[in-house]
Amino acid sequence: MTVNFYYGTPYKYNLTIKDHTRFVQCVRFSNDGDLFCSAGIDRKIFVYDGKTGERKTELTKVENSHQGGVFSVSWSPDGTKLLSSSADNTVKLWDVAAEKVIKFQQVGTLWSGSHLLSLSLNGDINYFSPNTSTPIRTVRGHQKAITALTSDIATKTLYTGSYDGRVYSWGLGESKVSGGGTPVEGGHTNQVAGLSVDDGKVVSVGFDDTMRSFLIGDKEFDANVTPTGSLPTSVSSAKGVSVTVTKNHDIIIKSGAALSTTAVSFTPTVVAIAPDAGEISVGADDNKIYTYKINGTEITQSHVFENNRGSITCISYSPNGELLVAGDAERSIICYDVNEKKVKITQWMFHTSRITSVAWSPDSLHCASGSLDTNVEIWSVRSPTKHIAIKGAHLESVNRVTWVDNDTVASAGQDASIKVWKIKHVA
Repeated sequence: MTVNFYYGTPYKYNLTIKDHTRFVQCVRFSNDGDLFCSAGIDRKIFVYDGKTGERKTELTKVENSHQGGVFSVSWSPDGTKLLSSSADNTVKLWDVAAEKVIKFQQVGTLWSGSHLLSLSLNGDINYFSPNTSTPIRTVRGHQKAITALTSDIATKTLYTGSYDGRVYSWGLGESKVSGGGTPVEGGHTNQVAGLSVDDGKVVSVGFDDTMRSFLIGDKEFDANVTPTGSLPTSVSSAKGVSVTVTKNHDIIIKSGAALSTTAVSFTPTVVAIAPDAGEISVGADDNKIYTYKINGTEITQSHVFENNRGSITCISYSPNGELLVAGDAERSIICYDVNEKKVKITQWMFHTSRITSVAWSPDSLHCASGSLDTNVEIWSVRSPTKHIAIKGAHLESVNRVTWVDNDTVASAGQDASIKVWKIKHVA
């Protein structure tokens, strides 16, 4: 509730200012040092002489002042204006000499050169001009760990889902995420567990026990919602057929309006559907991969792979349908021959922790993987012993990887960030 003023240098105590009646949240000097201001929970902003600490004015005594505690203030470069943000969900622009509000805006502040920025409670970064009262640009993105990632190669668009249920689309320009994300509204109310692109739409599953979808390019989910009965852990789609697995030992297949649920004796962890939609492979916590033939929405078990060392954590068919790759909790990645039902590659073993994601390049010649070890690895089918390591790709776990084209990989992490990597393949 107090501001102590020190005069220097060397700095010596000069006086204690007791104008605020509740906690002081921010104190800022103007760039030339002639003035400083303080803002507090009592909804007040005071301006003082920067040399003596003498009070000059209270800005918030005017009409249209803040109706909530003031958390942040920032001076314009010339020291004539002040930007403030408040718990009342507004940002205000003040003419200090005239002691009046110039414009109303949003929440969180920074004045950098000619840019006025505000930070919204939901994490949006808003760009303003002194001549406008609405944002000229808003950058949006995830505020929580990203738990799902997929790409539409045709439109070079990434789709991401996060721990808080949000889904965003990201247009790629020159293999870089262009600006902020575009939110897809009306979706999940809890963690997004999986995303899959197929036939012009994006299919998702979430911990709100639902499967949902939206058309590529749309900014809102379809109204049609498919209940899953319990927590879904993975989703995969091809040729209009979508399949998910749940913690309740169920395999759920949706094809148009048709829906089937098959109970299994094991605990499924992940699922992948073949590109021709004729087969699915289900990874389980017993270290096995169960494959099934699909006839409509009915499935018949056809094979079991038993070569992984740990619980299956991720699985994916190659786009040409010839290979199946699976990562597990014991950091091993094994590539299987789909037609011959045997192991093809076992040398992809450079991760040091649990494998979280695997994904194939469009030409089926390379595979990317992500891990709790924060690294992304690029593997070669033709040269299994050669690999490209992207060390420390994320500050925390790499949660998901996907390909944008044959030479570009995108990764998403526990650090709520998305990164795009240009790959120069090893010969």
